[in-house]
Amino acid sequence: MARVKITIDDKNLNKKIQQAMKVAPKETTRAMTDCVLDLAGESAKRAPIESGDLRNNCHAKLNNATIYENQSQKGVQVAGNLKATGEVGYSLPYAARQHEDLTMRHDRTDGYRIMSGKNAGQTVNMVAGGEAKFLERPFRERKQRYINRFKQIIARCLK
Repeated sequence: MARVKITIDDKNLNKKIQQAMKVAPKETTRAMTDCVLDLAGESAKRAPIESGDLRNNCHAKLNNATIYENQSQKGVQVAGNLKATGEVGYSLPYAARQHEDLTMRHDRTDGYRIMSGKNAGQTVNMVAGGEAKFLERPFRERKQRYINRFKQIIARCLK
């Protein structure tokens, strides 16, 4: 199976994570877990849906251990590791195209087409079925919240 990886690397966020890890590794790992799960959950909700495969394909890892897949959290063990790396991604071959192609329509297929009359061919009762940039947009919207989470750890430990 082809593995598609969309990397979002933020220097400011990474800096805060490293600083927090130095002063409170266990709390930082817990915060990283919360952030990764938050992003995975929101991203899966926004992924385009037709059959549900892409939404169910979202996975999240903390320190290379899977903590989220098939739209549900897995058992999470927070250890006082000296690292906290998180990953949220999709591995289906078409995930990158669905993510990057802004011209694609992401309507669900549970509507129906009007067969006759002045609106013939028009689709009715379509429900929004996700969006492009389904991983990038929620990250950018939540980035400051994540940064603040790690800043709070640093501030508490420096008091």
